[in-house]
Amino acid sequence: MSIHKLRIKTKADRGDICLKYMQTRTSPVTLKELANKLGVTTKSVSNSLMPLLEQGKVQRELMLRQSVICNKLGWAYGYYATERKDKVKKTRVPKFQFHNPFNIGVGQ
Repeated sequence: MSIHKLRIKTKADRGDICLKYMQTRTSPVTLKELANKLGVTTKSVSNSLMPLLEQGKVQRELMLRQSVICNKLGWAYGYYATERKDKVKKTRVPKFQFHNPFNIGVGQ
């Protein structure tokens, strides 16, 4: 197998891994988070996501984010999967409210 075919296969495998990870998340993920998760550079993750963007499996949106509290807010692209694996919505039970001793209005 030539080196060119190996590179294409690895790019496709990396894209599938990114897609599976994004399907488990509810919020968009940035390239930096994906790169840290996979242990590769952000450019390689970006290159593997481009075919998925063209196919429509992944969407991206510009989002305002702050990596650390002491840093300023910055803009970054957030990627998310268009189809989720688990389409079941989980409902949360509201917590007991200490300022509402009779739990009036909870569970409506």
